[in-house]
Amino acid sequence: MRRVRALWRCAAGAVVVEAAMLLPLMAVSVVAALDVGRYLELSARADRIAAGMADLVSRADTIRDRAAFDAASQSTDLGVYFELARVMAEPEILGAGGGIVLSSITGGATGATVNWMRAKGSGATTSATRLQALGPLPQGMPFVVAEVFLPFDPLILDREALLGAIGFERAIYRRALFRPRSAALTTLAQP
Repeated sequence: MRRVRALWRCAAGAVVVEAAMLLPLMAVSVVAALDVGRYLELSARADRIAAGMADLVSRADTIRDRAAFDAASQSTDLGVYFELARVMAEPEILGAGGGIVLSSITGGATGATVNWMRAKGSGATTSATRLQALGPLPQGMPFVVAEVFLPFDPLILDREALLGAIGFERAIYRRALFRPRSAALTTLAQP
């Protein structure tokens, strides 16, 4: 009986037992912190791509409706803008679950009117409804819209309910609106 009491009072292995209990929790916390950092970095990258692309397109005098990027491309082709977005997104791949949508809209009293909309990438969804519901925009005023979709594939925070509880989405979506500088850009020029 004395040996049992002495063993019960012995604290020689307590640190090892406590460390064994806390180490998995600490490892999960570190990986979860990496997930949060990656989400924030991807969100910032999506913001930069959207703002950069909307700014670049809004500077053009005309936009050619040519989605290919090859030796025959001109600087105002949609394909050139899509290629620039791909380069801005590196090392992420816009085509693998991500994408970009470039559009022209005109403000109206009841919402925006979509003049044209072009997308590149498997994760880019073209939805005029998404742009029509933007809210009040100056009536008759044209805008260039760049929408960016980047996939977020977490290491630990992989449950939809957990992602939603902390405010994260599986696909990061960002949008930027710019006023065209020199031309309305409400139509696309033919290639």
